[in-house]
Amino acid sequence: MINTEEKKETIDVVEPYITIIKYLNHQKLKINNEWLSDIKNICDGEDLDLTTVQVSSVQLTQIKKLYYIYQNSNVKDSVPSSTFLYYIFIILNLPNYLLKNITRSYLSKLYLEKEIKTSLSYFNILERNLYLDDLILILDETRDVFNIFLETINHFFT
Repeated sequence: MINTEEKKETIDVVEPYITIIKYLNHQKLKINNEWLSDIKNICDGEDLDLTTVQVSSVQLTQIKKLYYIYQNSNVKDSVPSSTFLYYIFIILNLPNYLLKNITRSYLSKLYLEKEIKTSLSYFNILERNLYLDDLILILDETRDVFNIFLETINHFFT
């Protein structure tokens, strides 16, 4: 007798940020996993003593800026804040060469899709050599199309 029951396969949907974090770990990049709880506490508005957290004062400012941009962006209603905390974690852990390439991709996508030019061109970014700060500045300028940045970073790593 032949068993005609079909086997149902379940497909696990993996969030893009998990795939990115796994990729970064696989590439043996220096990832500071302790930052996740610090980022959550900072974004929740908890009073923190800089001697007890793993982030520097500069990184603390960058985290606050990124979270402010998210709070005032066009994706606030569609992307949960817990998900965005992972993107902050990813951005802070990226080495300069990846930040530079993601910024380049984002700038080109902004121009191709929305014909938006930012105050910094890619050549300005290369000259200044402040890749994370420049990315934050560009994200702040383009909050109304922040979904394009999330698409860019997801596409870059997947």
